[in-house]
Amino acid sequence: MINRIDWKNFNRILLIGSPGTGKSTVAKFLGEKLNLEVIHLDKYFWKPDWEMRSRYEFDEIVLELIMKDKWIIDGNYSRTLKVRAKRADLIIFFDFPIFKMNIIIDKNLKLELISLSHVDELYRLTDDNRKFLNKWLPWVKQTNNVSDTKDFIRNSIKKSKEKNGFDCLIIYNNKIAGVIGLVEINKARNVTEIGYWLGEKYTGIGIMTKSCKVLTDHCFKELKLNRVIIKCEISNKASQHIPERLGYFKQGVMKRDSFYNQKYEDNVQYSMFKREWNKDSE
Repeated sequence: MINRIDWKNFNRILLIGSPGTGKSTVAKFLGEKLNLEVIHLDKYFWKPDWEMRSRYEFDEIVLELIMKDKWIIDGNYSRTLKVRAKRADLIIFFDFPIFKMNIIIDKNLKLELISLSHVDELYRLTDDNRKFLNKWLPWVKQTNNVSDTKDFIRNSIKKSKEKNGFDCLIIYNNKIAGVIGLVEINKARNVTEIGYWLGEKYTGIGIMTKSCKVLTDHCFKELKLNRVIIKCEISNKASQHIPERLGYFKQGVMKRDSFYNQKYEDNVQYSMFKREWNKDSE
């Protein structure tokens, strides 16, 4: 499609849309092809050490940038979208799922976006591990039949379509071993929380550590988030070992943060920042 467009007619191109859909990559490609300056708004929104600029300061910068004769601007930032769109000759909107359908981790392990085709196997895994999972997860008691699992999957699909998070099956040796996903994406704060669980026989062999590593990487490299949180029930030491192995730092204990089995429970909260993750990857 790119080659069929008469690009000489466009001097100011605006790229907007879902996070992690390749806007920055396309912006760079078009900038080189058309010899246009590429402007990534994230670069101007954040000060050093990931401090946000004030609204007034950022808006003034955007107004100055769009007055240039030629540019490609990559970024959403809805508050200034109207003035950028009015100035642009061409707007390209990216609307793709925020997670690839499959991510291969190794020859035995992959993550696959959840769908209704998985409902029966996922319910069987939940039911077979009911006693084990019920110690930590309040939703287990409300999952009493296939219909309940179907409702969960439908809600997950809705969340994914709204670009507000997603859930993936952890597939090990072609069997569903558990679930991992983003509980919610807070777009205003550029942060998300990873949630996960495994069937008991799949624990202790590194599956969840590998899965969390891949998903953390996806959050920073593809979704361009700034922080990822993992919460673990305070007595669930095995779950806490996962963020610890990956280098997440312990922020502290969230008192009375969860309620299940008729009592409040404390959670340990771990965080990872994009800049720290990138240091480890270098």
